[in-house]
Amino acid sequence: MNKPKSTTQPAGTFTDYLTVQFGAFNVSKHRVPYMTSNLTFRQVAEWLSLVTDDPKYARQDWNLDELFQRDIDYARVKKMVNQYLNPSIERWQFFNSITVVLIPDDEKKDKFIAPTVTDNAYEENRLSIGPILITAERENHEITTFGTLCWNRDQVAAVAIDGQHRLAAIKQFVDLHKKDKSSESSVSVIFIVIDEKLGFTNLTKDDRLKVMRSLFIDLNKHAVPVSRIRNLLLDDNDPLSRCVRGLISQQLQYAPADRKDAPLGIKVGKYDEFDVRLPLVMVDWHGDSKSKIDTGPYIASLLSLDWTVQALLDTKGVLRRKVVPSSINPDEEDPYKNFINQLSSWNVWNDQTLALKTRLKDAEAGQRGFNLTAEDAEALSLEFQQLWGRPITRLLTSLPGYSDVLKIRMAKKTLCPQFSQWYQAKSLVESNKSSSVKQLHLERYQRVLEELQAHGIHLSDYEECLGAIEEIKKDKILFFLVGQRAIIRCMAELAGMQELNQWVGILKWKIADFKGCQQDFYAKFLSDAMSGICVSDPGIKLLTRDCAIQHAPRNRKKIKNYSKYFWAGSLTSRDPAEPNIDYSKVAMERGTILMLLICFCYWFVKANAATVTKDSMLKLVDDVLDQKYQVGQLGFEKQLVDAIGKFSGVNSQNGDSSPMRFLANYLEDATDTEVKLLARERIALIVEAAFTK
Repeated sequence: MNKPKSTTQPAGTFTDYLTVQFGAFNVSKHRVPYMTSNLTFRQVAEWLSLVTDDPKYARQDWNLDELFQRDIDYARVKKMVNQYLNPSIERWQFFNSITVVLIPDDEKKDKFIAPTVTDNAYEENRLSIGPILITAERENHEITTFGTLCWNRDQVAAVAIDGQHRLAAIKQFVDLHKKDKSSESSVSVIFIVIDEKLGFTNLTKDDRLKVMRSLFIDLNKHAVPVSRIRNLLLDDNDPLSRCVRGLISQQLQYAPADRKDAPLGIKVGKYDEFDVRLPLVMVDWHGDSKSKIDTGPYIASLLSLDWTVQALLDTKGVLRRKVVPSSINPDEEDPYKNFINQLSSWNVWNDQTLALKTRLKDAEAGQRGFNLTAEDAEALSLEFQQLWGRPITRLLTSLPGYSDVLKIRMAKKTLCPQFSQWYQAKSLVESNKSSSVKQLHLERYQRVLEELQAHGIHLSDYEECLGAIEEIKKDKILFFLVGQRAIIRCMAELAGMQELNQWVGILKWKIADFKGCQQDFYAKFLSDAMSGICVSDPGIKLLTRDCAIQHAPRNRKKIKNYSKYFWAGSLTSRDPAEPNIDYSKVAMERGTILMLLICFCYWFVKANAATVTKDSMLKLVDDVLDQKYQVGQLGFEKQLVDAIGKFSGVNSQNGDSSPMRFLANYLEDATDTEVKLLARERIALIVEAAFTK
């Protein structure tokens, strides 16, 4: 078809008129129209955008829902250029289509300028969508196969939702071959304009982002394996993913809400931060395979929260909720029975408004597969958040170390998207060794620095904040992944004991203070104990990996493989020379035992301050280790005695479950006497800390 003629265009930077072919994907109630065209490499490089090309990237308050746009892996881009865009390679080379969404800039909505058309043949066939102009051949007022597309580049972002790395490779190729005819190669581009005028159906006002996310998942999950982090961010039908996302706020910018209450002692944010959610800017959502938080400005990562959700779902007793998959495979053995068994552990199973039972019954009758809807997954997520949202938030913002990082970030005003983008850009520069890849990340880092400067933010303030955080985290047990898991496991163990009513009475706390979330009692119980025991030396040192027994008898030090380190045999190795962190699951379980012992030592001393002295406490410890102690009626006495028994292993020969028996098995002479001595040394250190004012 002939392209339309145009007069002098109004002010703006416009694309050429592209010949497009119209099509639609229409297999369900949601119709997705699209346009296909061919662009030269030069046009692609000039007109199409990566999300990181946008100068607003460093300062914009991105929604969590918008974080699905994958950051560019420039090592992968370089490899693509070398393998598929290399003129020296003598084989057939080809690039697949790039899918682009044309997004008008809502900030310029009142000043939209669209291209113009003067050819009368097209005047009645024009379709303006803000600064986007589409013309089409029509028959009986219906769009036929072909048309044209043009947009105002100053007011429209042409953002790739599939083929970001191909786009980045083409941009790099064009930059390297500006005078080469190969830059006139072409690639197929699929354009999507999310608007009902073009034929989208079932759109509501706020559906544009939802459509983009849905298309992104469909385009990407089958082509290249999507990482667990990407699924956590993207998969609306997976209950676990929804539960994890329910624990963090939806935007990077923390801003206090207009609320007078402060359940955790900090002003609640407008996205429920410091109530039932963690601030997103305190959670590492960047790293595709990273769950560690021992470095950097974060207190948790998406992957660590993923583990946390699964661990708390497995809590004993009435709090237990079984992990529910997002779908049923009818070819498995008893698939419907197993699925119903998992779902029935959740209260929402009895929520008649979901019609979940009816749909599942119909699927079983027809022996069909079954998938949870986004609404089903959201209902499960809300139930999990009601159970555990505030306890997790309390624990990860009030424990020693975590609270210190939070205070620094609040004081330095870094609970904002600018700091997050700066740290991410900085990390990418530091982590890439390839000089060419590093240069690309350096260019992005420079753009971020320019944005900071434009907004009056001093780089030295961010660097000072990061330095202070690194010092806080240094060698702290709770910032190692296994330590964080152990403290979460502690909370689950406490909740599983189901002794809230008794403990509330001893402490003289009020159940009403926990606003209907009784699990929050256990989070406060644990957090207050750890914070209280770490107010001064030697308690502060208890939560560092190199905390050591300072006054071991000389004859003990001569024992081969004797370790003086407090956490040896639990969260650190048994190596006497170096307290290396042990990341194994059994190490986490032994660490949980030691943390529970610290907790009950603290509350036993606190609850019985009028009658218990340091000497009487040590006498109690000796009697328990010698199996001579008779439990009385003191507050937390039974729990303390049980904790000492599990820690020391005096009632068990299982070398893996008891930290001290496990540690003693590494010695040259692992006698029961040695087990008791190892346990007493460490418990004495806890007692000393508990009695330090």
